[in-house]
Amino acid sequence: MEVLIKKATDFKLKYPGFIILMLVGKNGNTAQAYNHDARIMANILELPLLNYNGNDYCEFDYKNLDKYLSKLVRSGEKVAICEQTQEP
Repeated sequence: MEVLIKKATDFKLKYPGFIILMLVGKNGNTAQAYNHDARIMANILELPLLNYNGNDYCEFDYKNLDKYLSKLVRSGEKVAICEQTQEP
């Protein structure tokens, strides 16, 4: 997960003001956000905020992407979706 958090942090520098949503897992079946983005996402979507080695994260199943993405955008958030194309 550390590699994904690093990649999300790198994307955050390129796209400030966006929630960086990483599609991870086999076939991108999970959507995750980390740290500050995770806290925003958990609050808006009313999802649990989880922690891994001191890093907050929030996740949901890809099958719910349309529903949750719509809710984030309606709340005024901009979202950048990053798809994992190889194993970290």
